Amino acid sequence: MEPKSGQEIRGFRIEQEIDRGGMGVVFRARQVRLNRPVAIKMLAPHLTRERGFISRFEREAQTLARLAHEGIVRVIDYFEEDDVYFLAMELVHGRTLRSWLEEAEAARTPPDLDAALSVVRQIADALAFAHAQGVIHRDLKPENVMIEETGRVKLMDFGLAQMLGETRLTEAGFRVGTVQYMSPEQYRGEPLDPRSDLFSLGVIFFEMLFLRRPFPPSELLDLPNRATPAVPWPAAAPDSRTEKLKGVVRRLLGARPSDRYAGAGDFLEALESALPETPALPAQKRMARLAAELKRLKSLDTPNRESPRPQALRKATPAEPPGAATPEIPPAPAPTAKPRRRALAVGLSIAGLLTVGSMVVMRQFLDFSPSPPKAIPTPTPTPMPSPPSTARPTLTPMPAPRDPAQAERLFREAMFQASRGDIDGARGTFEEALRSDPANLEVAIQYALFLWKSCGDRRAALERLRFVEKQRPDYPNLQQTLEAVGRTSDTASPPGAR
Repeated sequence: MEPKSGQEIRGFRIEQEIDRGGMGVVFRARQVRLNRPVAIKMLAPHLTRERGFISRFEREAQTLARLAHEGIVRVIDYFEEDDVYFLAMELVHGRTLRSWLEEAEAARTPPDLDAALSVVRQIADALAFAHAQGVIHRDLKPENVMIEETGRVKLMDFGLAQMLGETRLTEAGFRVGTVQYMSPEQYRGEPLDPRSDLFSLGVIFFEMLFLRRPFPPSELLDLPNRATPAVPWPAAAPDSRTEKLKGVVRRLLGARPSDRYAGAGDFLEALESALPETPALPAQKRMARLAAELKRLKSLDTPNRESPRPQALRKATPAEPPGAATPEIPPAPAPTAKPRRRALAVGLSIAGLLTVGSMVVMRQFLDFSPSPPKAIPTPTPTPMPSPPSTARPTLTPMPAPRDPAQAERLFREAMFQASRGDIDGARGTFEEALRSDPANLEVAIQYALFLWKSCGDRRAALERLRFVEKQRPDYPNLQQTLEAVGRTSDTASPPGAR
């Protein structure tokens, strides 16, 4: 049972829901004794039923509480109530890196390279600290990167995948849901080390540089089977310094852990060597630059609401030459005294008027003689004119506004449903995601692959792929996917069809 607004649980008063995802629900709450705002994450009940969860939950929560770093969201407390498990965490005021990337994409303006470097350096610094404590994030993605208004970057959900258990998450479908940022070894279910987080950081870094992920959707499922994934590098970069980062990013995205940097500290050193002219700024300057970039992006998408003052309301003043002396304004002359006779006459006139007025009022109230009633004329109703016969205008329905964030949430939910075998539910959620953002070609391609591989509906898959082809014929690997689906006969069972 989810807590309600105003309900108090273990000293925390629930205020409102903040976010909802596959791992649980996040609420804004207040710690009553200390009177401070906190975030309460309620873990999804179906993820906490695995054997050994209780002991692992306590052990991992205590480990996360010891991660005292400015770049990691602090865990304040953990508790259980009616077989539901909660984490009390620091409440961060800001936005996710995902919302920043979406805003940059809507403005068609890649993030400033210095701002992107600030984010990446802060993420790597937090990873280096956590890895030294023996903690791996395991679910690093833009949704788990918070950027405060000051520019400070904080990582959320550190080690939550380990707490819930890798096996349970695999059954629940989280490998499929966040496969875009998972390392090949994590996708295959192999043991992980800190270099898995570096692969995820490489995907995030690439996306910040070019506003797209390094691997197209049609290659995601095949990526773990490749010995060396080809990392595309656009020929034209928005910043001339970006070309110097090619080797650094490609090493982060190595197919095998041995192909990557040994740790986050080594990556930071390589980053400084690649861009010696752009050294790491002190923390305060770095955060201030990032905060300024966030404000710049927000201004691109938000019209200026300050209207200038009308010219007619402004007092016209002649222009003065620079250095001209301001003329002194003489004081107003003192009023001239009036003759006493005039003042006396005015006073007597006022007194006479008051006397006459009072007599009229007294007579009105003391005269009780009845007066004949006056006849009240009956108003004659005037017929209302009939309105002119005009045809009612036809209203043209406005198209529904795009909601990229809602489409992304629905897409993850559809992948989650598909991984659990809920084919009908996933199909409906995919359709709803496309209605939220019809221009999201990535969702359209993933839906086509789902229709082909999970539903065996080749015709519907081809229809979706041809829609993408009309919108963008040069979409990466689109033609190869069309050929692969087109070669499949209607009676043949495609890979993964249920």
